[in-house]
Amino acid sequence: MIVLSLAFRNVVRNRERSLLTLIGVLLAVGSFVALLSLAEGLYRRVVNELDGRDVQVYVLPHSAVPLPTGPVGTLGLSSDTIALTWLEEIRKLEQVDTAGGVIRHPWGPGA
Repeated sequence: MIVLSLAFRNVVRNRERSLLTLIGVLLAVGSFVALLSLAEGLYRRVVNELDGRDVQVYVLPHSAVPLPTGPVGTLGLSSDTIALTWLEEIRKLEQVDTAGGVIRHPWGPGA
């Protein structure tokens, strides 16, 4: 009980210092919460963009290895697909060797 009365007496005696300490603690906690919120929001945005990465048409030069991976700049939520009948039209083009569909299976939890 003596400790509490001594602490209360020191808080009342140095009101300006106590107020500045209280403001400092509030600013520190508020900044911490704000930074955590920004980090969580950024993390969710990046995960959402990477999970939504969906490229359906790949154009490869003759020297490229035909792996079903899009370029790094295709981040975004695009899910445009083309009809299978268009593959015949694409195959008929003069500069196209082959055209085929790509089946994508997402990796990760819940997939």
